[in-house]
Amino acid sequence: MPRHVDLPVELWEQILENAIHVPVFLDSNPITIQTAPKYPRLFNERAYWESERVRNALRRVCASWNAFLSAFDHRYIHMADVIHGIVPVQALQRAIRIRFEDVPISEKRVRREISLLVERSDLGIFENGRALPWRLEIMETTSDFAMSARIILPSNRHINIKSITGSSDDTLLFLITKGVEVAPGLLWTTQRQLFTWGATPNKHFRNVITLAFTTASHADIALPDFPALRHLYVTALVVPDLNRAPAWLKAFGKQLHVLYWLTRFTSGPKIVLNSTIWDLCPLVEVLSIPPRVAWTPPPKGHPIHTIVDTPSFTKCPGLVCHQCSSHHDIITIPSISFASYAASGIRTVILSPKDGDKQISDLASRLWLKDDTNCLLKQAYDHGIRLLDSNLEIFRTMAALCGGKGRQMPRK
Repeated sequence: MPRHVDLPVELWEQILENAIHVPVFLDSNPITIQTAPKYPRLFNERAYWESERVRNALRRVCASWNAFLSAFDHRYIHMADVIHGIVPVQALQRAIRIRFEDVPISEKRVRREISLLVERSDLGIFENGRALPWRLEIMETTSDFAMSARIILPSNRHINIKSITGSSDDTLLFLITKGVEVAPGLLWTTQRQLFTWGATPNKHFRNVITLAFTTASHADIALPDFPALRHLYVTALVVPDLNRAPAWLKAFGKQLHVLYWLTRFTSGPKIVLNSTIWDLCPLVEVLSIPPRVAWTPPPKGHPIHTIVDTPSFTKCPGLVCHQCSSHHDIITIPSISFASYAASGIRTVILSPKDGDKQISDLASRLWLKDDTNCLLKQAYDHGIRLLDSNLEIFRTMAALCGGKGRQMPRK
């Protein structure tokens, strides 16, 4: 009979902690070259609540597991729940991520509640009469200015902040004007106000590795300095110029490893930049550019390996697929052929539909269609390309689940 071996307590604790880990959502700066396309998960709290169900189930196994896992209560908190009394205010000091949001009660009452929270001296763990730092690393705001963010003004409450996410044009500016020493590594906001800072160095931006902002301008305006910036996500609200790169691309391009350049304008004349995207971004490895930007193959030796492609969809039930000689209800057409991508050294293609295109955004809803998912996978495979959808996971299972007549993707 095999010998029974007791695992050390420390190993069991690591196993339990891994079991309730919430990647991306509770990571203060989760964007890496490998995870860059997963950025929507920054704001998807479903994974957190699923992990909470796992944690609560594990707590019922035994008293020691319950004691250990109780320390992970309230890792994520909605400020509205605190103000309404659903979550105890003492839980704030233990939260890794707090969602600062508008509260649907009278503004006068909100101001009074927030003022009381700011002044409360019991919101912290004390040692030798000194308040220890809060665990707060991720600050999420849901409106242009979240009044509830005032609770983190005391220094011990904001000292560990590494990430500011959400729609918070004014929150960062408010904190800075109040003397809050915050220098996040991830700044994911609709920060149109970035452009009001000018080109002078700013200590609050010195650690920003990942930046997302929205711009309504292509003017050559002065931009702040982001010396550590490597991952950039930009949403352009204006029709791009047809022959020159935006100011932000010229300012930051040469230091980027990840670039998501998003725009609402997907049709119209091709944009031919006066400098190629490869000259502007010589280090970029993961790239998403508007469909209107003309594709040019990267130069030999360029590190690019992943492209986000915006495909088009054609309903042609009478058309015979050249891949499987069957009929498909929908044909998916990448903006650039897999052959061209392969010749350019691209190893991964992520198909991400343009806003409002429902044909591929929920592939599970296409199971009843005789669609071309399997054939698309086979085409990519034949060119040595790994094909993913915008969730990064669905294509992997579609080949086995799809009800279409396309061939199954061969196993390696």
